Amino acid sequence: MLVLVHVVFVVHLVQWWMSGMGDDVRETLSPIEPSESMFTLESGLINAGFVLFTLAILSTLLFGRFFCGWGCHVIALQDFFGAFLKKIGIHPKPFRTRLLLFMPLAMGLYMFVWPTLKREAVWPLLHAIGGARLVIDAVRYLGYPVPRPEFIPHFIVEDFWATFAPWYIGIPFLAICGFGVVYFLGNKGFCTYGCPYGGLFGPADLVSVGKIVVNERCEGCGHCTAVCTSNVRVHEEVRDFGQVVDPGCMKCLDCVSVCPNEALSFKFARPSVLTKPRTAAAKARRRADRSGLYDATLGEEAVLAVVFVIFTFFGFRGLWAQVPLLLSAGLGSIATLSVWKLWRVATTPNVRLSTGQLRLRGKLTPTGMVFVPCAIGLALLGFWGAWVRWERYVAGYLEWDIKPTEVQVFSASYKPDPDQVALADRSLKHYLRTASFARGGYGWTLDVATEQRVAWLHAVAGRPKEAEEAIDRAIELRLDGVRDASSLGPRREQRQLLASLIYDVVKLRVMQGHTPAQIEEFVRSWAEREPGMGTLWMDLAQSAMQRQDSAAAIIAIDKGLETDTGPKGGAGLTATRAAPMLLSLGKRDEALTVARAAVEAQPKVAALRANYGMVLATLGKMDEGLAETLEAARLDRRNPYFAFQASQFFQAMGKSADAQVWADKAEELQRAQKARQDRVRKFLE
Repeated sequence: MLVLVHVVFVVHLVQWWMSGMGDDVRETLSPIEPSESMFTLESGLINAGFVLFTLAILSTLLFGRFFCGWGCHVIALQDFFGAFLKKIGIHPKPFRTRLLLFMPLAMGLYMFVWPTLKREAVWPLLHAIGGARLVIDAVRYLGYPVPRPEFIPHFIVEDFWATFAPWYIGIPFLAICGFGVVYFLGNKGFCTYGCPYGGLFGPADLVSVGKIVVNERCEGCGHCTAVCTSNVRVHEEVRDFGQVVDPGCMKCLDCVSVCPNEALSFKFARPSVLTKPRTAAAKARRRADRSGLYDATLGEEAVLAVVFVIFTFFGFRGLWAQVPLLLSAGLGSIATLSVWKLWRVATTPNVRLSTGQLRLRGKLTPTGMVFVPCAIGLALLGFWGAWVRWERYVAGYLEWDIKPTEVQVFSASYKPDPDQVALADRSLKHYLRTASFARGGYGWTLDVATEQRVAWLHAVAGRPKEAEEAIDRAIELRLDGVRDASSLGPRREQRQLLASLIYDVVKLRVMQGHTPAQIEEFVRSWAEREPGMGTLWMDLAQSAMQRQDSAAAIIAIDKGLETDTGPKGGAGLTATRAAPMLLSLGKRDEALTVARAAVEAQPKVAALRANYGMVLATLGKMDEGLAETLEAARLDRRNPYFAFQASQFFQAMGKSADAQVWADKAEELQRAQKARQDRVRKFLE
């Protein structure tokens, strides 16, 4: 079954790639990966991963934690490496703890519950207790809340890899979370200490009725425990409870298959939370001191839990602006065990790691001499990453007290206040400490967002040239994103982000006193340099129209439409700006052609439908224009603009009653929109 999971994955990948062989527009079902649920909860876009994860949790409530054992590709990877290590004579010993078992649950709650809880409960509570001032202070520590999304289907995507790490991160993930974690922490080590999905499946298993149960033929031989790769003490569980109650059981049925007496089976039984030891002896065993079952003392585990949190959430996560949370969990669990082993090496005469002796009778072995510097290096790497995160957090915290607005800063008359300059420089100092060694820092290359923060701080301090240099670095990084995008749609998105950076440069040049002609020339240079920058051409056309240069405006419009036209035709949202300008220039037929082509290429984009309807109405085709507008209102039911446009159509056609109905609907949608905006503003004020 686990092999079939990988076959399906490969088929999915090949289908996505082949779908773009003809026109470079690749489309496929969104990744069937539980982590996609985070994007659904944040954006409201319901994808295949969210559906899978929801069904997996719901089915776990009934059948138990079977999804891990039968449908997880990381389980297959760990089983493969576990079998490989066994074949070469290495039998990894599982790391048994009490507190660290809760880390996957903490990660699962952080990923899937905390954002919604923060928005729906924490912020309203803070408002009720201390008002806006307390919320502002909380945002400085916890970040902005995600606005409440509207949930809509989004099962077909163009960029299959948009939410995945690149190959040079994916391969280390497979090696670390497969081989590395299994070697250091035992079979299913990543599931036990680093998997946020398992962290939610575990509690669900506690209330499920699907269990491994035992009958009277059990002789307590221990075969079941010997083959269990989930580190469950099966023979003890069935002896004391009559069934397996450990939520770590993944229902793989290995224990059932090896039982020589066929004493084990999968059945519906009492949930674990309601199951008690079935004999007085079992109760006594459960009440007895069980500390000998664990590898570390409770005090050591408390320290290790703190170390794990530092490594996983702050140290390795985002390291080099690349490492995702799941990989950081794998690295964090290995580093945490390494720190504990280093402590034991320093304090205990005899220490082992898996099958290797690290210290024997008070002396380091050759294996220990290799392990100690490697473990120290891994720990230092984690603390280095945590230090970089801390420096950037301090920089952002200081930045909160900067008073000037963007309108004030990016004006030619801006005069920086000395106190604000000092504050900006303090924040900037912390950001630049985390830059690469080549730039005099002690971290790594700043990402686009951080370069933008650096540019903003330079602008606040009255240094537009230095700010522009930072934006130039951000532009180069964004250009890499354009080149790396795997199909036309993602490249368009990257170019839209690139355009916003170019406009940042425009604001900085206005701040430096550049003339409109110089700025227009700068925008033109980028429009000509980078294909797909239709928005820049539309701005150039608008500028030409303002100076009444119709010929230049038409040329810019044509170039913008040409550069944004994809294999399926149309020109995307560029058409919503181009068509009205063509109408105002007297190019009625051209405007109609542009608007129609955009709708034919992307029939489900409401803005394009409404734009086409407006063009049709201008040309006197009211019935057709109304139909397009009503379709736009259907496609985007929350947008008051489309309802208002429909009302205007009905009014122009003499249908006052229908016009009033749509006017009322537009007003209702506008009130709902304002309420949503007020909720967001309430969080941010």
